[in-house]
Amino acid sequence: MRVPLQPPDPVPEMNTTPLIDVMLVLLVMIMMTIPIMTNSTLMDLPRGDTAADAAPLPILKIDVDFLGIVRVDGQPVALEENNPVQRARAIDAALMNHDPANLRVHVEPDGVAPYAPVVEIMAALQRGGFDKVGFVGNHRFVKS
Repeated sequence: MRVPLQPPDPVPEMNTTPLIDVMLVLLVMIMMTIPIMTNSTLMDLPRGDTAADAAPLPILKIDVDFLGIVRVDGQPVALEENNPVQRARAIDAALMNHDPANLRVHVEPDGVAPYAPVVEIMAALQRGGFDKVGFVGNHRFVKS
């Protein structure tokens, strides 16, 4: 028996087994995602108003000050009412005089206004069928 004096030189070949494994995994992932990308869903998206002479809708402005007093077009609603049910009824009564289909609503709460009156306003708008509602002054609530 002969014992070699030097160990054999390493063979400079790359182990391709992990490379093949990674390539097969990537191939399977691509094969699974391609059918998802080619399938489409048909949607009926709203179209913009093409009439150039369409008059903008009038705006109903609802304010909530820092004390929680609600004003509809500048008129205070439920000034002395602290009961949420009575305040909600007063807001409903104030909105009853307006047509929800031909009106835009801008809700502008004060930066430190209580949350309850704003929620009551949103609930009253939903009950009244107002769907064109926007919040004005949101930049006050975003920290920079």
